[in-house]
Amino acid sequence: MKKKLSVLVLAILFITVSERSFAWGKRGHEIVAQIAFHFLDDSTKQIVLKYLGNLSIEEAANWMDDERSNSFYNYMRTWHYLDMDKGTVYTPSSERNILTILHSAILELRQYKTIKRKDVKRDLLLIFHLIGDLHQPLHTGYAI
Repeated sequence: MKKKLSVLVLAILFITVSERSFAWGKRGHEIVAQIAFHFLDDSTKQIVLKYLGNLSIEEAANWMDDERSNSFYNYMRTWHYLDMDKGTVYTPSSERNILTILHSAILELRQYKTIKRKDVKRDLLLIFHLIGDLHQPLHTGYAI
C-alpha cells in the first residue's frame, strides 16, 4: 500500500511540477521583458514605448500567447519554437520558425523610420515574446 501511495504522489508531483517547468508562463515572459528593457538606453526605451502605444512591455511580451486562442493567428503557431534532428547543425531556411521570424523582425526594425507604424509594433511584439521563448525549455531542441 505504501508503495502504491508513493508512486501516486510522485506521479502527481511530476505532472504538476513538469507542467510549470517547461514554460515561462505569463510571469516569466514579463520578467524577461523587464530585464531586457532595463538594459536599453533611455532614447531607445522612449522609441519602443511610443510604438507600443497603450501596451506595457509586460503585455507586449505576452501578446503572442494571449492571442493563441484567436484562430486568426493560427499561422503563428510554429513561430514559438525550433525543432532539429539530433546531431544536426541549424542551417537557415525559408521555414517560418522562431529564428527566421526573429531575424525578419530585427531586419525590418533597422528601417523603423521608413515602415508603417503598425509593422513596427508587430515586430516589437514578436521580438518581445520570441526572445523569451527562445530561452525557455523545450522551445528549441531535438524533434520528437
